[in-house]
Amino acid sequence: MVLYLCDLVQLAPTNQTEEVTTSTKRQLTREKKKKIGKTCMLETGVRIETILRAIKEDIPKNDEKYKSYLVCSYKKQGYLSEDGGTMLYDNLYSFLQESAGYAKEDLHYIDDCKTITAETPGDLCLKKLVGILDGLHKVEKNREIDTNTIES
Repeated sequence: MVLYLCDLVQLAPTNQTEEVTTSTKRQLTREKKKKIGKTCMLETGVRIETILRAIKEDIPKNDEKYKSYLVCSYKKQGYLSEDGGTMLYDNLYSFLQESAGYAKEDLHYIDDCKTITAETPGDLCLKKLVGILDGLHKVEKNREIDTNTIES
């Protein structure tokens, strides 16, 4: 699931009307993700190194271009309202269930994020990203505990 945790940074859900296989859906999703990522990089001026650092190391909390990138990306993916003031959790939950393989009952770990507020859309996206990733790490940790308990 680590790949999918990182994909929250810029992933776009597919809205295909035709039936396609799961692997094809993921491929299309990754193509859309790349397109959205490139578009938002150009629009915001964020550097690829900043995005890679956010995925591999830590999220740059004081980088305004990165925050703008998140806003751009989340709006284009349908995770953020057009005015930038509201995270659209139904869309996010659908992605996490359909594309990332999380069970609906696991998503309660990110419900606390719904109360996060911020002064600007960039700060909101950044705070929500941190909270969502923390919640999904809890899901993964809980899965490890369950697996270890079963194997013991």
